[in-house]
Amino acid sequence: MKPISKTVEELIIKQPFIIELMRDGLINLSSLARKMVPEIAEIRQTEVTQASVMMALKRLSENLNSTKSQLINVRKTKFNDITVRTNLTDYTFENSPTLINCQQKLLKYIAGRPEIFVSTSRGIYESTVLITSNLEKTLEEIYTDEKKLSKAENLAAITVSLPSESTSIIGLYYMIFRDISWEGINIYEVISTTNEITLFVKENNVNKAFKILNT
Repeated sequence: MKPISKTVEELIIKQPFIIELMRDGLINLSSLARKMVPEIAEIRQTEVTQASVMMALKRLSENLNSTKSQLINVRKTKFNDITVRTNLTDYTFENSPTLINCQQKLLKYIAGRPEIFVSTSRGIYESTVLITSNLEKTLEEIYTDEKKLSKAENLAAITVSLPSESTSIIGLYYMIFRDISWEGINIYEVISTTNEITLFVKENNVNKAFKILNT
């Protein structure tokens, strides 16, 4: 049978918010151990003491603190290139056989105009177009025969350049989303590439979100 410490780790690792509280020393490990005892006993089909769970949590907390320091240092030194664009509108259309033709017409229309922001993404059933708001009329004319599912105005885009090793940094995206969410800011849309992530928020939240990411 696996040790209690392994069972505790497997349960905690599935709960990122608890991990974060443990890292920051904001959770009472004794209370957490007491709460976990019944679940661990059921998993192991044997009696488990609160003291043994508490010891496992304490060791895990020490390991998490070490990991946290490493991630925070990377973030503070690498999150230097942050770009903000405002005055954006988000459209979502139902996928159709003709939707790709509309996208091609739109891209052709804005070709050679670097001041225009446009981003498209396609899912299984719907596609999203984010565009500079002063082109709303043009976009709606091009997509006039498509089924519009939603439209959101007054958005801003915050693009963060990630470190080149970002794909191997565990929890990097979680740290970004956590900091924004804890301040009560809703992330309306997310677009990412290997070394960039763009968050779309309401314009009235953009300064607050920028400050959080730039800290």
